[in-house]
Amino acid sequence: KWGYNHTNPDNHTRLDPDMDGLQNIEEYHIAKWLANPFYPEIYIETDYSGKAPFHPITVETGQGRILPIQRPKLTKTNLWGQEHEFWEESQQMLMERFNQHGITVHIDDGCMGEGGDILDFLSSSGSNTPTVPHIISQLYHLNFPDERKGIFRYLIVAHTGGWAYNLDYTGRYDPMVVGQTAGFYKRQSDNAITPRAQRVAMAVSIMHELGHTCGFGYIHCGGVDNISTAAWIKWYDYKSCMNYLWYRHRFFDYSDGNHGTDDVDDWATLRLYYYQLTADDLELEGINFDPTNPPYNRGDRG
Repeated sequence: KWGYNHTNPDNHTRLDPDMDGLQNIEEYHIAKWLANPFYPEIYIETDYSGKAPFHPITVETGQGRILPIQRPKLTKTNLWGQEHEFWEESQQMLMERFNQHGITVHIDDGCMGEGGDILDFLSSSGSNTPTVPHIISQLYHLNFPDERKGIFRYLIVAHTGGWAYNLDYTGRYDPMVVGQTAGFYKRQSDNAITPRAQRVAMAVSIMHELGHTCGFGYIHCGGVDNISTAAWIKWYDYKSCMNYLWYRHRFFDYSDGNHGTDDVDDWATLRLYYYQLTADDLELEGINFDPTNPPYNRGDRG
């Protein structure tokens, strides 16, 4: 079917001609989902955080702004209790953008038999978010099938947060989290308050986290996840959703390297197999890393 000579003893457990991280034997087993060893692909399984408890107003204790004393304060949480989903429009946007660069994105939101689960709402001490590492670790190990690890990336749509983790600090960059509340989009995506703007914002958020699973980090470009105004000015030419300046303006693309002297060609350096690398494989990327000098100046992070 794929042009190999059946009389040659090729080791298809190691062959990966399209460099997408899926060895031929894996492509063979997921061929029912249109896998092709000569066409790069990204497979994503997505689940959803359950509803957070609905508490319009909670009373918390915090330090006063003027006097260093603890005092009660009211916190509005009127956006809690909403459903979470991976909007169809956002899925189609991702598929189309990557398809323009010869990469097919497959999303299992239940259509492939595993995704689409509603997870229990979990919280940790001092945090009402499932995006802290040990909570994600629980969800990952309990809900992401072992036979899919190393083939699919695992996406959780939650009520807040946005991360792509090196799970447990020893594993792979295959779990991702994106937030989905009106408050999150308002703060992080240039006041995305309309349904259309929020669907674009979701696609941008997921594309950003996908970039981390494909090797886009500090070593790739100092403009990745830049958080200070000074860093935004420094890396203005880096027109990519990996750059928080453009991310916040809902710029839905990676850079092609043609926007100025400080730009980087994301698409040319995309490593689809990066999510399979272990922590040991990645340690060498930190050698000679100097966070105080360009191009790795992190602004306020130092």
